[in-house]
Amino acid sequence: MSVYLFNFIPQTLEKDKISSKEYIFTGKYSLKTISLKEINDLPSISDKLALKIYKYKAKVRSFDDFMKIKGIGAKKVEMLKSYIDF
Repeated sequence: MSVYLFNFIPQTLEKDKISSKEYIFTGKYSLKTISLKEINDLPSISDKLALKIYKYKAKVRSFDDFMKIKGIGAKKVEMLKSYIDF
């Protein structure tokens, strides 16, 4: 993915190093309407974990419920709070 920064020089962003959402995303995703692609685009979320979150999202009522998904711990829950709302 390319992003044009202040001097309009295209910069290639790698998912694990820096996220384009830091420049573009200004709000939070609704857990009810978030797509699999949007979950997968979140920082530190692998394809496999994105699929687990997508399948389980209907059962999630609070951020503590994310801890029931294998592969999500306290650090990922704190990260998700920045991007997802109920």
